[in-house]
Amino acid sequence: MSTSLLDNFFSGNRQALARIITLLENDADRRVSLSQTLYPKSGQARRIGFTGPPGVGKSTLINRLVQLL
Repeated sequence: MSTSLLDNFFSGNRQALARIITLLENDADRRVSLSQTLYPKSGQARRIGFTGPPGVGKSTLINRLVQLL
């Protein structure tokens, strides 16, 4: 993992964020090490999962919640 990519990410660079998301999704070899690098810096971040069958409104609910943030 490039230190400059992480530095850019932590300084708010959206391109670096996009690249990190791509790596997390598509690069199984680096996923664990990248996650271990990022996790300690996540502070009080939380994950919320939305599950349910197709068509029940998960995306609609998530879109509305994001607007409220």
